[in-house]
Amino acid sequence: MTDLLEGWRTATLAEVTTVSKKQDPTETGRAQVRYLEISGIDAATHRVVSADPTSSSSAPSRCRQVLRSGDTVFSTVRPYLERIAYVDDDLDDEFASTGFCVLRPTPVLDPRFLFFFAISPMMLDQVLPMQKGVSYPAVLDKEVRTCAIPVPPLDEQRRIVAILEDHLTHLDAAESVLRQTQVKLDVLEASLLEHVFIETKHPLVSLANVLDGIEAGKSVGSTAGPAQDGEWGVIKVSAMTYGEFRLSENKAIPASLADPKYQIRQGDLLVSRANTEALVGASVMVRHPPNMLLLSDKSLRLRVKPEISTEWLWRVLQAPSTRAQMSSMATGTKDSMRNISQVALRGLLVPSVNQAFQQDALDKYEVVGRSLISERERVDLCRQRASSLSRSLLAAAFRGDLTAGWRAGRRECAGPELSVAPATLDVSDRGGTP
Repeated sequence: MTDLLEGWRTATLAEVTTVSKKQDPTETGRAQVRYLEISGIDAATHRVVSADPTSSSSAPSRCRQVLRSGDTVFSTVRPYLERIAYVDDDLDDEFASTGFCVLRPTPVLDPRFLFFFAISPMMLDQVLPMQKGVSYPAVLDKEVRTCAIPVPPLDEQRRIVAILEDHLTHLDAAESVLRQTQVKLDVLEASLLEHVFIETKHPLVSLANVLDGIEAGKSVGSTAGPAQDGEWGVIKVSAMTYGEFRLSENKAIPASLADPKYQIRQGDLLVSRANTEALVGASVMVRHPPNMLLLSDKSLRLRVKPEISTEWLWRVLQAPSTRAQMSSMATGTKDSMRNISQVALRGLLVPSVNQAFQQDALDKYEVVGRSLISERERVDLCRQRASSLSRSLLAAAFRGDLTAGWRAGRRECAGPELSVAPATLDVSDRGGTP
């Protein structure tokens, strides 16, 4: 961090924040306390979406960090490094998981200035290289606190906060509309799948009637990253979770452990045997050659009969009523990991239709499906642009660009910097956008 502006200085977070004290929840004198887990923060909005209440006597031992209004909680566990939130009055005197680094500002920092710095590219660029570990890469609290932060005078910090809140409020509103649009597209697709593939007035038969068999994968322990060219990999549950087969969601394994009979092939229909209650039984069709990837013990390959279209059956499995059947059949005591057996899967009820009907259903779906894909791509592009604008704005803020006119003495009203839309910020030559 060079070429500091007049009145600015550089400090480490350790120098300008204090450490949250540790306390045993049983010593609070309250029957119940709330504690914040990493999953309780929405990474997209940086808002707390849940803080679980529990009796103080049974609070998890990992929750000892006391929160105060004005703190910033920063997740230290990858892939959740962007689970960052500002603590408001609602969480004052509650507890946080040790998966967070709690940043509590000293009087030299405006609390919101610290929060905006924590979500800025300047902070993330420093934290990413600090990760250690293979299975669960993480960053140590003490390393997070070595990050450098620019410290302008307090009045300028507050000016920066005001400008950021003004612009980011508009970007947040746009993001909210885009999320609502995404939900509506998901609802439309679910309705389309149900109408075209399920509501057929044809008799129902068990899934076993349309299959030649089900093949299970094999457990191959690995903590490695994704397989590189020429390496074998075993797929993770996340490869089958999102409606499309994700080639990169795998773990590399030694060639000596690779059994070709479990190799995934183009055209395969895969089902997730284990996942959350909402996602157990999620299915994907492998549309592109997956090279050297293998089924895992949490994945199943459905071998369909010759007269059954693999894509037609995949769409049937995606329909809401079929998904509801799978959820009801799943077993397990934890919502975070439910299982569906091959026996239960074979008992799923699906329409009994001929090849002509299957193709007609696929053709009807394709007509609307192309429009859905197009609209989703437009929404994704808009969300990417909004995210890029947000990063650019934050990067400009901590370079001092947003308050250049203010420092020059132009303090009238909002100042010219407030009239500059984030889209006009030029950060291409300053490393503002990762």
